[in-house]
Amino acid sequence: MKIEQNDMATMNIIAEALKAVNEHDFVWYMADYGASELGAEACGHMHYFVSLLHQIDDATIVDALRTLWIARSTYCKNLSATDDDRYEYVMTKNAMLDIINPAIAQVA
Repeated sequence: MKIEQNDMATMNIIAEALKAVNEHDFVWYMADYGASELGAEACGHMHYFVSLLHQIDDATIVDALRTLWIARSTYCKNLSATDDDRYEYVMTKNAMLDIINPAIAQVA
């Protein structure tokens, strides 16, 4: 796998996208107060994540980040998650990070 934009900026964009996945509030709608504000903030945060993906030229990295976002969203929204659900999420997360991390190391 080779990143087209082989520079520090690409690494920073990928790192920022990973940070966005980890910091996103996937359960904003569960708030008793301020759900509309939290919803607007979550929507803006999601658009920010998408804008980061558009700056990455490597389709494999973009697909891995999208898959990671979807896996985290699915897991976070599953209020009756079992150990099997957690295992599936962790395995997906690890597989996507195995794709993403070498690209970051390659640029560094």
